Amino acid sequence: MKKVAIFRNGEILENTGGPSGYLYILKSGLKRVNSNIQVISFGKKSTHHVKKETVQKTNFISIMMQELYSCISILFYHKKNGKRLYNLLKDFDVIHVHSVENAYSLSKIRKLKADILLTPHRPEPFCQEAINILTNKYHVQYSFPLLKLIYIYVEAKAYKAVSGFIFPSKGAMNIYKRFPGFSKGRKGKEVQYVLTGVADKASLYQKGKYRHRFSLNDDDKVLVYVGRHSSIKGYDRLKNNADFFQKNQINLICAGEYDDQSIPQKKIWHECGYIEDVYNLLGDADVVVVPNRNTYFDLIIIEALSMGKIVLSTNTGGNLDISRLCKGLILFDTENEADFKEKLLKIFSLDCEKKTLLERQSREFYENYCTVEQFARNYIAAVEKIGEGNKN
Repeated sequence: MKKVAIFRNGEILENTGGPSGYLYILKSGLKRVNSNIQVISFGKKSTHHVKKETVQKTNFISIMMQELYSCISILFYHKKNGKRLYNLLKDFDVIHVHSVENAYSLSKIRKLKADILLTPHRPEPFCQEAINILTNKYHVQYSFPLLKLIYIYVEAKAYKAVSGFIFPSKGAMNIYKRFPGFSKGRKGKEVQYVLTGVADKASLYQKGKYRHRFSLNDDDKVLVYVGRHSSIKGYDRLKNNADFFQKNQINLICAGEYDDQSIPQKKIWHECGYIEDVYNLLGDADVVVVPNRNTYFDLIIIEALSMGKIVLSTNTGGNLDISRLCKGLILFDTENEADFKEKLLKIFSLDCEKKTLLERQSREFYENYCTVEQFARNYIAAVEKIGEGNKN
């Protein structure tokens, strides 16, 4: 049997999104089903995340130096760390990575003969994500032309270098058709689909914790948002509808790091900041909103469904696949703000019987498809199938 390693350059942490949270759950599931697949975390956290206190203005020379440093770092990461990576991974037949930069770096270590599988997690191209982070950090509109050129090159080379792909669903994969080099790099390669699972925390729920925190009672309408406060995640879409929420007496409770100066000053608007007990906040929601402009496959949707909640999200990415299996996920047109408002008001107008039915269907979807054990077993089956010539 082939020896398989799951590799991430960065930490693997609970209560996070993206590859880190995904791999924490998968690692837990593999342990529960007694799998021999190893999950390896290498180096320090490799994200570009910048905390509020480090956001800064600086001069143009410093910005250009940062751009140059970023380009050199990604192009020559394999040169700096190649020996350690080879010694760590040389005994594996298959290495599953979770970012295009990791796929690119490992493919450049010539002595490493393993097949590389890729699950990319970004809802936007690698270069666009990096540029957005840097422009926010330095408060500039600089286009970072060198970084854009290099990062597009790295992304395209990564798709070409890997042996196959694992995606949560076809809808999640389809957003990559617009990403640099994906369609060409994917051609003729195997693709497997594995629905992402989450831990069942419904039994831990402490009813009313977050409603009480913001002096809300059981009869108040509560809409919950959890995630990065960014445009790609649709947070600005919520801000733009603050007057609509207030007019309809819909309280919005948000979790995630935020800037005090950028939030609407409305009585119905409540910010928690970063929290570790997301399940308690989800449990206090009437509706969970995930208003992403472009969606890959959001863990928060599966978490909300596991808590038996109605979720309102956009008709993009993996949402399309989940909604076919679960009536508790209701989609609105990502290009139509009126549709968002209409769907939200329709959910809040449901009678108790219809609301309870949708909530029950949400929980049933989780139990049937997305438990941690199912996630792990489906993942193992997908890895075994890759290499058997089943091209999708």
